[in-house]
Formats: sequence, C-alpha cells, structure tokens
Amino acid sequence: MLVTQMFKQKKAHRIVTIGPETVVAEAAKILKEEHIGALMVTGDDGKLIGMISIGDVVKSRVDEFEDEEAHMRNFIAGVE
Repeated sequence: MLVTQMFKQKKAHRIVTIGPETVVAEAAKILKEEHIGALMVTGDDGKLIGMISIGDVVKSRVDEFEDEEAHMRNFIAGVE
C-alpha cells in the first residue's frame, strides 16, 4: 500500500503545532489531549523547525528520572 492510499483511507487529522520554547510536560499534555503521536515545532514566522514525537517525550522523561536517581544516590552516599 502506498502512503497516499493510506492517507485517503484514514480520517485526516488536524496538524497541531508548538513553539520551540514549549516545555516537554506541556508537549506531553497536548499529545495526550489531542490523541496524536507527534507535534510540529514552528518558529515565530510559522516555518517548520522540526517535530517532536511521543517517543521523544518518553526519552526526555526517562533521562530526567535517571538524572534524579543519580542525584539521590549521590546524596545518600554523601557525595553531594
């Protein structure tokens, strides 16, 4: 099946955009509320800068948890 055929069969979704200064938590909230898997990131001029997917959000959150865990381990060990 061609991608164009797939799009014709599926319901068209509204394209949701965010700015580059949007925090990850807000992007995650939008993805959940809109039931979509990705957001387009646009600049002030409306031009596409990039895209953030649900996978990007998950990776970011995992990195945050790993950093917090390392900090806590160091705190408990008296390193920090």
